[in-house]
Amino acid sequence: MKLFEGTSKLIKFLSNAEFTTMIALADFVCYNDCILRNHGIRNGKILDINSMSELLGIPYSTLTRNINSLIEKGVIAEVKTGTINPDETNKSTKCYLANPDIYLRGTCINTTVQAIFEKTGWKEYRDKYMLDKDFLEL
Repeated sequence: MKLFEGTSKLIKFLSNAEFTTMIALADFVCYNDCILRNHGIRNGKILDINSMSELLGIPYSTLTRNINSLIEKGVIAEVKTGTINPDETNKSTKCYLANPDIYLRGTCINTTVQAIFEKTGWKEYRDKYMLDKDFLEL
């Protein structure tokens, strides 16, 4: 997992609880699609707040409040993903995405994920205050 150098500057925009939650979620960020999954791997289970709460040892209500706040601030997004197939039951799964302008695992970012976070302002912040090519390894 990589965070852009200068990520600590985000604390100016996040409460201590939000910042701590943001860092705690880093282990779950999946390669390329930025979905929060168990172990941060493509075949890992997509995590809901209940699962994250158990894995992190953070009370459900606290984590829900912090994640909702991070969603409002564009750090995390809540999306539905699924399949539409006339021969099968249509399935939809709610999942949480990490903003690739803050978190990065791998070297390529899915263009759909980039588009989801396009208007959050974090890319412009990263380009101005964070070093674009230097990363912090976690």
